[in-house]
Amino acid sequence: MGASKSIRPFAPFEWMVALRYLRARRKASFVSVIAFFSFLGIALGVATLIVVMLSTAETKCAKWRRDIVPVGLRERGF
Repeated sequence: MGASKSIRPFAPFEWMVALRYLRARRKASFVSVIAFFSFLGIALGVATLIVVMLSTAETKCAKWRRDIVPVGLRERGF
């Protein structure tokens, strides 16, 4: 096996495209307000989905343990 390369989440080209469309059209150096609110909305939506999925998965796992796992195994910590 060869040496593994470090995996980066985004390549330079992807950063260039993202920054190009996040900046305001004028020569201002700040991110446009619409892009900021869009990013904030998407981040909140994804965070909400993650919280709901984790709580649902935890509930299903507890139900599975209660319904399927025999009592003897439950006492041993399974």
